[in-house]
Amino acid sequence: MSHQSMLSLGRHCPPYQFAALVRLLHAEGIGAGAALEGTGLAARELCDTGCRPSLEQYLAACSNALRLAPGPGLALRLGRSLHLADHGLYGLMLLTCESVADYFELAGKYQALAGFALTIEAQVDGSGARWVVNDDAVSGLPLDLRTFLVEQQLAQLVTQLQDLLGPECVPALACLARGAPDNPAAHAEHLQCPSVFGWHRNELRFDKEILARHPRLANPFTKATLQSACEGQLADIEASLGIAGKVYRALRVLPGPGAGMQAVASTL
Repeated sequence: MSHQSMLSLGRHCPPYQFAALVRLLHAEGIGAGAALEGTGLAARELCDTGCRPSLEQYLAACSNALRLAPGPGLALRLGRSLHLADHGLYGLMLLTCESVADYFELAGKYQALAGFALTIEAQVDGSGARWVVNDDAVSGLPLDLRTFLVEQQLAQLVTQLQDLLGPECVPALACLARGAPDNPAAHAEHLQCPSVFGWHRNELRFDKEILARHPRLANPFTKATLQSACEGQLADIEASLGIAGKVYRALRVLPGPGAGMQAVASTL
């Protein structure tokens, strides 16, 4: 289990993500009331900065979307509509990163602030970079809902890197665990790269040339200031989870991905 997956459930989902989904369904002729049915939310609440809906409520809205607009590409279009600037301090910090490698590292480290339903893991080496999207935390959900979340996340990561570097930066390959769709054109359009289906995991791969690109809004001072604020927000989340949050913080600061329980206990 990745370190971040400990925070993937039982957390809040940002209201702008609901709002983006409601807008897409509205374009399909579906009203906000139907889109939010069963969530306990009203459309007007999504404009309230104090609104703190849960991931469970978001899953209910996604289930509605699958039922009301079952055509291909909705999750991909949703992901493409969510930009770094939508993510508050987290997104602004990433926009000001000094390098692409810095972006991959910090996007993974502070992902709990973005309210993702899934977890993402960055892998950067001499051959390039990739995002691995892990859906283990939602393995108990219906397959169509898990697929929706994965496709939203992959498309969102495409948008975010283009926010950072420009629209000409596209992935080299998308690998999806799902079976091949009847019409893969939506994946080619929104992921902007070839796709492989039936893979053993969900990945978004980028060529090594992308690592040499310079973020358009890089600013070391601004990034450091925003990172400090993000660290405070993450500490608040961890504190709200009690002992689970303390274990999560220990896993974040201990070296290596496989810290043993004795090492974790020594930090508590």
